Amino acid sequence: MKNNGHRGNSPVRIIVYLLLLILCLIAAGLFCYLYMGERLSLPFFQKEIELGELGKGADMTEEQPKPAVLHHASAGWNIRSGKRCYYEKGKRVTGWHTIDGECYYFDKAGFLVTNQSVDKNLFVDKQGILIPKEELYGRGKRGLSDLEETLLPKLEGYAGTWSIYVKNLDTNEYVSINNQEIKPASLIKLYNMVYAFDRMEQGELEESEKLDSLLNSMITVSNNDAYNQLLTIHGNGNLLQGTRLLNEFCQKQGYTMTVASGTLRPSKFKDQWLCQSSTSVEDCGHVLEDIYRECLVSQKASRSMLKLLKGQQKNDKISRALPEGTVCAHKTGEAQKAEHDAAIVCSDGADYVLVIMSMEDKVAIPHIWEVSRVVYEYFNGEGTSPIKIYEK
Repeated sequence: MKNNGHRGNSPVRIIVYLLLLILCLIAAGLFCYLYMGERLSLPFFQKEIELGELGKGADMTEEQPKPAVLHHASAGWNIRSGKRCYYEKGKRVTGWHTIDGECYYFDKAGFLVTNQSVDKNLFVDKQGILIPKEELYGRGKRGLSDLEETLLPKLEGYAGTWSIYVKNLDTNEYVSINNQEIKPASLIKLYNMVYAFDRMEQGELEESEKLDSLLNSMITVSNNDAYNQLLTIHGNGNLLQGTRLLNEFCQKQGYTMTVASGTLRPSKFKDQWLCQSSTSVEDCGHVLEDIYRECLVSQKASRSMLKLLKGQQKNDKISRALPEGTVCAHKTGEAQKAEHDAAIVCSDGADYVLVIMSMEDKVAIPHIWEVSRVVYEYFNGEGTSPIKIYEK
């Protein structure tokens, strides 16, 4: 009788066990869907895979964040493949996005864009934060007062006339000392370079090996014949007409203290002049900043101009006071009684623009070294410059 009773209860027990098993499976499935799918970003749960990463043979295990570090990927900042991204509702945001009161830009793959122009009119800094237009196009905010207090007594001890412009490209702060119209010497070549790239961008000037050679010679070795030849090309065979067009371009761009006069000497070209030439440390600084931010003419053009400036072969001024290996993209200028240099310097402490223009100082070059040393050490710490000739 016991055996019969046991056999009679078996189907009921089996059904109960099956129901319990089904409930357990359902619970496990919900757990995986709601929790583990989000944590591991499995393909079944909408894992995001960029084609660019696949094309580069990216290690897929890198896409699986460690729970102890990233927690949930459903919201907030995250790091994927070493790049920052931001999640909302389990998906990466793209385009412009405001987070904690700051405006950021994320590319099509959802990665944060930093330290570059998003388009010709908008720029994001090293943290990816949009620089307000009034600051960028108002040329930043005056600051660096400690640096100014260090420089002013030194300039007062120098002979002749000195103008200096420094801008911290990371914070958008600048200091401008004695900004005025000064004879530009070869700094005027900066503007001729920009005008040539603008005309190429507009389709008015065809890019060619000859044009590339002229630009390279004009900037890297400061060749006057190359400068004069470019003016002649701008003027369709007329150097003075090319000079007029260059001056119109400078005024349109807001370089209001900059005027090209005509032929640069010495040169095989016949002397032809319209007026007295001039530029200022602020005009030069604005050119360099826009190149650095890749918003002058176009991103492609800015990168090409930066490459030319990095190829500068006359390195006896600002760059002399920089540690070996420091990136310095610059253009020098020298003429009778004039010694100038305009540079973008990329250092650990800050990326900055430094423009120095001097007139009537017989020992101007050593003084340029000293100014460059002071500025570099202001951003990077005392004793970081190799120049030790002048002590505080």
